[in-house]
Amino acid sequence: MMKYTTLLSGSAGNSVYIEGGRSKVLVDVGCSLKYLQKELAKISVTPGEIDAILLTHEHNDHISGAAALAKKYAIPIYASPLTWRALPFAALLPPLLQREFTYDLQIGDLTIDFFKTYHDAAQPVGMVVRHEKQSVGVMTDTGQVTDTMLAALEGVCGLVLEANHSLSLLSSGPYPPFLKRRIAGQLGHLSNQQAADALSNIVGDQTQAVILAHLSRTNNSEQVMFAELNQELDRLRACIGCQMTVAGQERSHPLIELR
Repeated sequence: MMKYTTLLSGSAGNSVYIEGGRSKVLVDVGCSLKYLQKELAKISVTPGEIDAILLTHEHNDHISGAAALAKKYAIPIYASPLTWRALPFAALLPPLLQREFTYDLQIGDLTIDFFKTYHDAAQPVGMVVRHEKQSVGVMTDTGQVTDTMLAALEGVCGLVLEANHSLSLLSSGPYPPFLKRRIAGQLGHLSNQQAADALSNIVGDQTQAVILAHLSRTNNSEQVMFAELNQELDRLRACIGCQMTVAGQERSHPLIELR
């Protein structure tokens, strides 16, 4: 059985917990060790039980607590080669804890496959974590979705997918023009409509749960997102009975247990 949840998700910080068999990993650690301990305790997990930290990219809201966690509990960190070059703590971390992603990476009972994402970072990735016949996909912080990304995620049992902004709110909002262009650009973040389009291609009969993540405080809200995605989400839910919920920005999502 696989289990997963977001521990927090948004510009303030990001971390996803995934468990399969006897193995437990974190995808990104953009929070303090104190916060992590508190949120993991809610699902009866201690930081020392984590087998690996998997980093999607080097932005601070995804890595701020990774080095402290790794050093305190001797947990290896995995990242792409160019991400390691860009990580500010790389020189301070023991070499034994520095690992690079490889094809068909095996961590205990979990197998991890990676795919390229499109963000203004050195070498960002998304991933699919598998245990036996179940799988959990993670795709956030990307400005576009390609056929390769869709193929990697097609039919996953669980999914964490970015729905960062409403284009109308972003356009009329307070951000300066250069930041609006960055967010809406091909190396930025997914809009609600892009998330809906991706879901229509990813979600299948095997998909049990989707957590919509990385919502902008300024340019999105749960209410706006569901209003803009409503037609597509209703169609998908009616088709396969998939649970769709929203990640908390400063709180963990309830733990999802895949059937």
